[in-house]
Order: sequence, then C-alpha cells, then structure tokens
Amino acid sequence: MFRFIASSLLGSALIWIGIDHFLNTDWYVPIVPSLLGVPEFWVLFSGIAEITVGLGLLHPRTRTYASLSGVWLMVFLYFANANMWINNIPLDGINYANPWHFVRLVIQIALILLLCWIGEITPFKGKEKLYHQMDVFEGRITSMGFSSGHRFVLGQWSSTPF
Repeated sequence: MFRFIASSLLGSALIWIGIDHFLNTDWYVPIVPSLLGVPEFWVLFSGIAEITVGLGLLHPRTRTYASLSGVWLMVFLYFANANMWINNIPLDGINYANPWHFVRLVIQIALILLLCWIGEITPFKGKEKLYHQMDVFEGRITSMGFSSGHRFVLGQWSSTPF
C-alpha cells in the first residue's frame, strides 16, 4: 500500500517536472554542464526521461524497471546540480549557498533510496526482484574452457530468452 502511494506521488511529480522541462526550457538551460553542448537538447531529453520514468512508476507491471531507470536518471541528473554548485551558477538570479546545495544532494540520495524501495530492488529485498527470471538453465551446469578461448557448456534449458 505504501509503495503504491509513494510510486504514485513520485511518478506524478516526475511527470509534472518532465512537462515543465518543455514549458520552461530556459529555466533549466543554465545548469546543463557546458561539456555536453546543446543544453536545450539535454533539457528536453531529460524531460522525456522524467516523463517516461514517471509513467512507468504509475503502473505495477513496469514499476521495477521504472525504479531502476529512475535511479540512473537521478544519478545522471545530479551532474546538472553539481555543475550549478561547483560553478556557482545563479538560478532565477539567485546564487545559492553551500548548505542549500548540500540539502539538494541529500534529497537526491533520498530519492535514489526511495526508488530502490519502490521497485523492491537491492538492498531492500536481499536479492534482486527479477533474479528468478535470469535462470535459463535447470540442474547442474558443466562448463569447459579450451586454450582457444572457446567454451563448451552442458545443461538443460528451463526457458529461452529468445
């Protein structure tokens, strides 16, 4: 129940923020690291990514994948926040002090942990939720390596990913 509420709230927030990237592109442009070039593209691209992750969080079937994608999104988006902090870039004409940037970092970490909890991905379950879907063999697996670098594997397929 709490995961549903958290994923609904965070998903809705990400959708709203993603839409805002299209409505107020100029507001986000200054914090895009200059190393990337074409900041308008990266603002719009990150908006699409936020909307996509937000929509994924709203549906139980895609929640785990969206959570994992959201974790990576939060990591990559923090580069813009770090750029703003390191280069003292004003936002709306305001230069923010170090405590504000530190709080922003803590919020980013909290969002990453929340996404891990929502998606029931490590470390909150003790093992990855989709681990059972990675089992493609049943029984004992025998593997032999040759000096040529080739490998020979014996085992019984339980299912095929193809």
